[in-house]
Amino acid sequence: MHMEELEEMIRKIVDDGDRKEMEKLSDILVKVANIVYQYDEEKGNEIFMEIYQMAYGKRLTDSMKRKWVEEMSPSAKWTEQEVNDVINNYGVDMPITSAYVLMNMMYSDLRKALGNGDDPESLEHYIEAIMGWYYDSDATNTEEAKLYSYWKNIVK
Repeated sequence: MHMEELEEMIRKIVDDGDRKEMEKLSDILVKVANIVYQYDEEKGNEIFMEIYQMAYGKRLTDSMKRKWVEEMSPSAKWTEQEVNDVINNYGVDMPITSAYVLMNMMYSDLRKALGNGDDPESLEHYIEAIMGWYYDSDATNTEEAKLYSYWKNIVK
């Protein structure tokens, strides 16, 4: 197979923009990605993440954030509704699912330092911690991109 010719054909299909041909190309891409994943899981995951970033950018979907919390050890302390109530009470301007991840991540990793979150004082520590983490002024990524990068490079 001549890779240059293959690349040229793919570019032509994309440039022509015919919807049916693009759908066929998409189906082929999924088949190829599955084959790659079967033979090299790490490379398959790389391909998945490249396509994910093309589709969604450097941000996690709400379902991915919820899955992240479900997989935390120890398990999550707060439900999404409880976090929603807390951030509304404290006037926190942050997407609810991001606050949900961060509150539970802080509990999972820093509960000995921040407290159990059951009293107003320790709950304020959690609010300060998630605000400081999310809105870190010297971070090189935007807030959601930072959360995505942490998930991609640290959690996964």
